[in-house]
Amino acid sequence: MVLVVHGFPSSVAALRFEWAWQHPHASRRLAHVGPRLRGETAFAFHLRVLAHMLRAPPWARLPLTLRWVRPDLRQDLCLPPPPHVPLA
Repeated sequence: MVLVVHGFPSSVAALRFEWAWQHPHASRRLAHVGPRLRGETAFAFHLRVLAHMLRAPPWARLPLTLRWVRPDLRQDLCLPPPPHVPLA
């Protein structure tokens, strides 16, 4: 585990977020995120999907927090998170 996203208002919201993060190609909310790029690692792809998810409705308005569990693997997201989402 490298990164934890927490602060969901309910377990249903957390499960929907998790499903969309694991299946970005099937999520209607993430249709604008392209497939994994050639040469892109799986980790970098998941971070790119996360960056888009934090700015897409319905997750953009949730009071989420990103917590890096492994600081040695910390990377900047391709899109900065919204101002109300702290990085810990």
